[in-house]
Amino acid sequence: MLVSNYKRLCYAGIALLLIFFICEAALTTDDTGLNIHFDTGIYVIVALIFTLIFLYLLLPFFYIRSFNRKLFISILILGPLAMFLPALNSWDAISIWLKPKGTGMWANLDLFKTSVFKDTIYTIEHVIFICLFLCQLVIFIVTIKLQKQNRPDL
Repeated sequence: MLVSNYKRLCYAGIALLLIFFICEAALTTDDTGLNIHFDTGIYVIVALIFTLIFLYLLLPFFYIRSFNRKLFISILILGPLAMFLPALNSWDAISIWLKPKGTGMWANLDLFKTSVFKDTIYTIEHVIFICLFLCQLVIFIVTIKLQKQNRPDL
């Protein structure tokens, strides 16, 4: 039962990551608001972080086949690294949602106004990252429980 839920969590995490990429692809058509163009190095770092997240969601499938100790240690090391971006984004989203709207000195400046489409996609992405962080956290906890269940000496 625990193993099947473990697989479902991994599938859900991969699906959330795929939905995030679809949202990002939809944002390429919207050019409202402030558009900041980053250097290529930033894109490489972001691609590396998303590769780590995908690898973290993929490793449990191999772990439940063999319950290999090296895979367990890899999941334990990769877990906090892969959870950093979703955790940071979740914190940012919650702090944005708890702030009152339309306050601050830049509230009425047209330069920072974005379209309703872009605001909606950003809200969807924030919810996806909160769900992804929770999914990764539960995967991390279940990995430890499975290791204790299959190796009582640890």
